[in-house]
Amino acid sequence: PIQYKINTKVNWNTVAPLYHKNWASTYTGPFKSTIELVKSADINPNDIVLDLACGTGAVLNEVVRFIGNNIDVYRSSKGILIGVDISRSALSIAKSSISPYFVKSLCIEMDAENLGFRKSVFSKIVCQFGLMFFPNILSVLKEIKKLLIKDGKLSIAVHGTSEHVP
Repeated sequence: PIQYKINTKVNWNTVAPLYHKNWASTYTGPFKSTIELVKSADINPNDIVLDLACGTGAVLNEVVRFIGNNIDVYRSSKGILIGVDISRSALSIAKSSISPYFVKSLCIEMDAENLGFRKSVFSKIVCQFGLMFFPNILSVLKEIKKLLIKDGKLSIAVHGTSEHVP
């Protein structure tokens, strides 16, 4: 698992710019599900949202629309958006792509199997096309459960059908 993570990090740091240019749009490639994923999370302006394996920011930018991406909504919103990913290169792209009006956001380089957040802090957690790449999926799901507040919501999108996705 350690070597797998090292390889994953090196690979994503290398391919992130090309990936972002060719695939990471809300409306193209496999990301046509972005809108549905965020819609299923039922995000509101006061949610504290974690985007796990945020990559170059496709989901982050869709979430911003619900938390507040204009100055009037921003002033009244208590919402916070945090994106985590193992790739520094992808996070750099994500940071630069978030609406300049939405400053209540952080992008943090972090391993999904070793999240350093307090328990019961997030009202919503989203993860698009990341879960199936974690070496220990069960460990990540247990960690996510600890991070959600009571009645918090987890929305996940994975590649493939339920019969063919690990």
